[in-house]
Amino acid sequence: MLSLPRHRILRRARGSQRLARQNNDTAEYIYVALALDITLGLLSSRTAKAAMTRVTRVFDENLPSHLQLFLGISDAGIANSIDRFVDIMYFQTPLIIIDGNMRDPATPACHHRDIWSGTFNPLKQEILLNKQLVEDMVHAAESRQVLQRFQFQFVNLFFHEIGGHLLFTYLYHGLPGTPRQVTPPNWCGQDQEEEIGESGRTMETVVFGGTVEFFDIPEARIKEI
Repeated sequence: MLSLPRHRILRRARGSQRLARQNNDTAEYIYVALALDITLGLLSSRTAKAAMTRVTRVFDENLPSHLQLFLGISDAGIANSIDRFVDIMYFQTPLIIIDGNMRDPATPACHHRDIWSGTFNPLKQEILLNKQLVEDMVHAAESRQVLQRFQFQFVNLFFHEIGGHLLFTYLYHGLPGTPRQVTPPNWCGQDQEEEIGESGRTMETVVFGGTVEFFDIPEARIKEI
């Protein structure tokens, strides 16, 4: 019996709902898969696991009591759940879709929490990538320095979506929404009147010391850098 590849990467053209397989010999697949592999290494680090444990504690404590999973459970118990999640990711990452319908440059990636039951299947979960951003990374390959910056951006995106959002899909079976208390200090990236937090940005803050922002480099300048 053939085993599935650890990464399943698909693509969707602009204006279409149809998904097609991204061939694994294409630059798009190779660069996205490389960023995923680096992210898995980051997720398995002590620093990242400690951050996921810390943010999960805050997340759980600010849920209604009937939804709390870790009430009366030590941080070591939370860490065991984090270890299981990371092990699952090492075996199979979620479905990655290079999505032409994501046209807002301010939205480079996203994960929608879907309710699940039974055994957690990563391939039933999706991370959408902005197709234009992936193409920009491929076009930047002529400049090693710019390509490295894109790779760092995608590692950060995957860490944000997997460690900051998919983790809570896994732990809470797709429970929508994030407690307001799970928000970085002075975070202004959302409507401050919304009663919802931002677990991905919070995870970035704990690991990197702040949220990570990226700005477009005009294509004409890529060869100058």
